[in-house]
Amino acid sequence: MAGDVRTLLNIQKQKRDELNLSLLEGVPTWAYISAKAARFLAVGAEIYQKQDYFHYPLPEWNIKKLIIGCEQIIYNCAGLPSPETCFINLSETEVIYLFELFHFSNTGEIQYKDNSIAEMNFIHKMDKRKYSAYYKIEVNTHG
Repeated sequence: MAGDVRTLLNIQKQKRDELNLSLLEGVPTWAYISAKAARFLAVGAEIYQKQDYFHYPLPEWNIKKLIIGCEQIIYNCAGLPSPETCFINLSETEVIYLFELFHFSNTGEIQYKDNSIAEMNFIHKMDKRKYSAYYKIEVNTHG
């Protein structure tokens, strides 16, 4: 969903205020992530890739799933370091690619909080800040 960055960030701020998560640990890093997500939605994958230091997203990444992840960041405050703001309808690999888009590498550490939520740990490629995000584990009900 395209739109200007300011509009997307205002929508996201309203949702964050509704959730009363403004004082949560990790918000400065999440603000960086949400700004990058808003930019990706505003300019699209092709322009984002041309202007990105690492030329992300890579061609093999599922752009539709990156859009879904970025929309969840903006509209639902997904990605805040809390199980209540977990990503949904994204696989483990898709969450990893989403954070790669923002220059975070997966550390390989995954902690399962219960049968439906997992915490993944990331580190920024340039400044080495650490970050955790949660995602809902999708159960394959098709056998």
